Amino acid sequence: HQNRNDRFFAAGNAAGCCCLSGADCLKFSGTHTKNITGLHLSSKGYKWLTWIWIVLITVLSLLPGSMTPGMGVPFADKLGHFGFYSILSFLALHGYRDRIPVVFILTGIIAYSICIEGLQRWLSVGRHFEFLDILANIIGSFAGYFVFLILNHKKRR
Repeated sequence: HQNRNDRFFAAGNAAGCCCLSGADCLKFSGTHTKNITGLHLSSKGYKWLTWIWIVLITVLSLLPGSMTPGMGVPFADKLGHFGFYSILSFLALHGYRDRIPVVFILTGIIAYSICIEGLQRWLSVGRHFEFLDILANIIGSFAGYFVFLILNHKKRR
């Protein structure tokens, strides 16, 4: 008598996967693969993280300029933009790729970043619209996409 996890484990082994239970695995492109981040989150978990990350970016982006940390490192704010949007695209792709085409996910993230930059001009004291911030956001979004592809490719082998 096999329980559900034993059957899932057997199916995973037949597909060349090393997962121990259904909670550790996910379906991607019709094949059985291990969760690529090692976080063992469901698609719903990544969706929640995506929205928490969006709230965090929104709050930090709309804080008054006097409340944002100045690290004294050249281009530190651009690196921050790059990093925050890399993580955002990675989380969003992981959570929504099965329901929304990748091009729409990335377009939505880029549109969001442009809106946030525009809102800084009107809603935040000491903050302003900056094209280089948008460029860092776009590059970061694509970096998150490429990291997602690379990690996914390695796990699918």
